[in-house]
Amino acid sequence: MTKWWQRLQREMTSQGLSAEDVSASSGVPVKTVYGYLKGEVENPRGDTLAKLAASVGVSEEYLRYGGKEEIPLKRVPLLDMNELRTLNIGESPLDVWDGETTVAAPIDTPEDSFGVVLPNDANAPDFRKGDIVIFSPSAEIEPGCYVLAVRRLDGAHFGRYKMVSPSAHDRFVLIHDNEHWPDVQVDNDQPGFIVARGIKHIRDI
Repeated sequence: MTKWWQRLQREMTSQGLSAEDVSASSGVPVKTVYGYLKGEVENPRGDTLAKLAASVGVSEEYLRYGGKEEIPLKRVPLLDMNELRTLNIGESPLDVWDGETTVAAPIDTPEDSFGVVLPNDANAPDFRKGDIVIFSPSAEIEPGCYVLAVRRLDGAHFGRYKMVSPSAHDRFVLIHDNEHWPDVQVDNDQPGFIVARGIKHIRDI
């Protein structure tokens, strides 16, 4: 019987992906990926398997159990959230992309979409450090939706959008779901802007 790590290895081989590629797009340490490929872990955690599956463009269910893959996926750019601090308003997020690193997303994801690996647990428990969120700059921004924003003071942030005034697009608050993380205020004293709306997190959000 084919094991889950053999399916992972088969997908990597067919796409010409190395362990380093999978590590970069999944957020799983490369040493851990090598261990998985040797069959050292029979039943990995679901969130880890989901990240590995997304990195090779298959579903978690397929990687774990096999069978026909029914979820059509495509690859989109994966950005380093730390690099977004250099982005200016009006510039494309892809200006900070390394041109190579990608992640799998559903085929219906908008063409301007990109992924970002979350650097912290500011929105735990639903969004954990290392999770990948897919964003679209063309998606409509509405109060309560999850967005990626850049604040000049301290770089990129991910959180729920709270409108301060319907006529003041440069003033808003990003609310963090984790009560131990302070909300992010954007205004004249702490300027910033919204980069894109979050649209996928393994599931729709």
